Amino acid sequence: MHLRTGNPDLQERKERARQHLKTLGSAGALLYGRSANSWKKEGDRCLEGERYEEAIRAYGRALALDPEMVDAYCYRGWAYKELGQHERALRDCEQALALDPKSELAYNNRGATYAKLGQYERALRDYERALALDPKMAVAYYNRGIAYEKLGQHERALRDYEQALALDPTDAEAYNNRERLRGRW
Repeated sequence: MHLRTGNPDLQERKERARQHLKTLGSAGALLYGRSANSWKKEGDRCLEGERYEEAIRAYGRALALDPEMVDAYCYRGWAYKELGQHERALRDCEQALALDPKSELAYNNRGATYAKLGQYERALRDYERALALDPKMAVAYYNRGIAYEKLGQHERALRDYEQALALDPTDAEAYNNRERLRGRW
């Protein structure tokens, strides 16, 4: 399931959004009295509070207003992943990448979804892409460390946990994983 920038569904939604905004002017930029950015921020709050269904609704409303909001696709995909709706998660990550092929967040989130599906090699490829785009993305090192560990590549996993901690010393999970791995040897 690969989406392309020429996806008819995306093109149709973009055109509907443009026509809606053209017809209604600035008032058309609101849904239930709120802007796309406001809905995205609401989604972020819900996601952080692990209220995934609410996050999905809020991101969906943001995307109804701005169908090119890459981060809303990325974070809605993360919420879908957390609910075990992996196909929807992958679809949102693909959509984000169709809009912005340099979205390190989309690669990281798609990699995390592949990891949830046990597809660690695919996950590793996406983490590599994310890190090529942003070598300071601590969460991608952490996630790649998990994938390496699942594949039995403990030295690589340890190095990635250490890099994640060098970039984000407050990451308790990376610290715990690193110490657990150190104790294995």
